[in-house]
Amino acid sequence: VPLTVWVVLAVLVVVTCAFVRLRPGSIEEPKTQRMEICDWILLISAVVVGISLLARSAFSPMAGLDTYFRWDFLAEKLFELRKFDFYPPLGPADFHTYFFVDGIPPIVSFAYWWLYAAAGRHWEPLMSLFVGAQFACTLAFTYGAAKELYSRRAGWLAAAALAGSPLYFRSVVLGQETGLTALSIAATLYFVAIASRKADLSAIVSAGFAASLCALSREYGWIAVVAGAIALLWRRHPLKHVAVFSAVAIAVAAPWYLRNWIVTGNPFYSLSLGSFPVNPIHNAILQHYRDVLGVQSWTSTIWYGIAGVSLETRPGTYPLELKGTTSGGAEISLARKFAIRPAKYPSVAVTVAKRYTEPSQQELERIHQDKTVKQDVFRQTDPQREWLGKFRAPVDARISDVFGTRRTFNGKVQSMHQGLDYAVPQGTPVSAANTGTVLLASPLYFEGNCVVLDHGQGLLTLYLHLSDIKVKLGERVKSGQEIGVSGGSGRATGPHLHLAVRWQGVYLNPATLLTLKLP
Repeated sequence: VPLTVWVVLAVLVVVTCAFVRLRPGSIEEPKTQRMEICDWILLISAVVVGISLLARSAFSPMAGLDTYFRWDFLAEKLFELRKFDFYPPLGPADFHTYFFVDGIPPIVSFAYWWLYAAAGRHWEPLMSLFVGAQFACTLAFTYGAAKELYSRRAGWLAAAALAGSPLYFRSVVLGQETGLTALSIAATLYFVAIASRKADLSAIVSAGFAASLCALSREYGWIAVVAGAIALLWRRHPLKHVAVFSAVAIAVAAPWYLRNWIVTGNPFYSLSLGSFPVNPIHNAILQHYRDVLGVQSWTSTIWYGIAGVSLETRPGTYPLELKGTTSGGAEISLARKFAIRPAKYPSVAVTVAKRYTEPSQQELERIHQDKTVKQDVFRQTDPQREWLGKFRAPVDARISDVFGTRRTFNGKVQSMHQGLDYAVPQGTPVSAANTGTVLLASPLYFEGNCVVLDHGQGLLTLYLHLSDIKVKLGERVKSGQEIGVSGGSGRATGPHLHLAVRWQGVYLNPATLLTLKLP
């Protein structure tokens, strides 16, 4: 979430009020119960941020990187199947239903499922209600805790300071467990503060329930139970209160972890924890991603792969299906639908030499031979990955024509521009976009002097219209290495460099590849 104007303004309002009002005695209880101008400013700033958060989560409900295919996907499956026996996934049938290797507490997904069930359909903007409720309740508990510990004015200041924090905004708008974590901690501190003033055992029990929410949101949430116990000791509560608090929190949160232990043999599945087992399908799937899908790097929540869609694909909803076999011979698969939306591309008229639009019989034979050569070259790709890290532009120059342009040559022949054109003069050095092997380094009829680099796993880059080629067939080149010199050979209106990207037999927009942050 970028630090937009409304977030910055909210923070500035809070900081300004803090400097103005936090002088000796300023956070003491006001003599009057009426809200003063400073209190109103703090309240309004929190409301503005809350409205912005609600709007953001409604219009862009999948702000979290993995919200879509973890928390929301699990809720969608619960709504669709009306059962929960596939989670956490253990066998092939489970992974066919829910493909992510998870065992985290599903309280967030349960909340989404309840919203979808109440509405009678899977509609993602509904999660904004859940996100908004977290935001409001966390601020309310923060206000209450500061008020109990200091004063009403301190409560307003604490709530507004939290609302103005971009980090807190991010944690809530993600739509994941982080918003519940913040809510749990704020509620725990509030009930601890209440219990300190009234010596109320019911407040201790409520604090235990609040801390258990954090443990039921994510494995690391048990830290809230520890923090609550420390807060009680800090407020000089007797050990009996600490024991009651801990017992309530453990009693509420422990059943999920006991279920995981019984079902998987690991209470914190699928985390690797001491001698507790990790499901072998978990390891097999990760190896499958590495060997088959081209996934080479991941964290616990981020996996990398590449996929592309042809320019000629019609708009609509399409399935993405992945299938594989584990080391034990089990068949696994997963599927997800995604939308292809229409796009507009420019059209241009181009004038070239007549032989490129009306070739002679001899030239037609040359064109046919080139077609055969390219087909043979494209079948020789290396199944293993050769590219490493980000792809970079082969020249430092402005783009003179974009991917997808509809071209009409000499008023007769029409074609689709399947690459990027760089406006470079004759003789400009051209470098490899990434590490790869030279599949082709020779002149072609339309492409002119052409170099094709194989980056592995079906990913190719093509460099056209060169005046000179600096590499040889089969040569291994490094990213940034000079492979040729720009020119105007082949069907070209003048000197420039044409860069094309071919992925699994389909030409893709090079501009998109050049923006990806790849491992």
